[in-house]
Amino acid sequence: MERLDQELAEALRDRTPESGPGRILILAGSERDAVGLQEVLARFDHTCINDVSPFDKINASSENMAMTIYQELSGRFPDGVLLENVQVWESPQSCITYSPE
Repeated sequence: MERLDQELAEALRDRTPESGPGRILILAGSERDAVGLQEVLARFDHTCINDVSPFDKINASSENMAMTIYQELSGRFPDGVLLENVQVWESPQSCITYSPE
């Protein structure tokens, strides 16, 4: 299992253009549950995205989706853990990265 996790981390690191050493965090099941990632994403799954807040008022662009997900997740991590950015993949070759700056 450890080898599989390492291979997955390396594959994601290669696929993520702005990543570097120590910048990828892969959340396993219980960790994902602890920060509420599934809860945040569930609001957008199998819906007409234009009917879901805030996209009922703003454009549902990938940029706005990444910003919204970042804002909803940023306060959910334990002390000492900083959410650096959120990436939304539009296709296997194209993504948007949001980080507050």
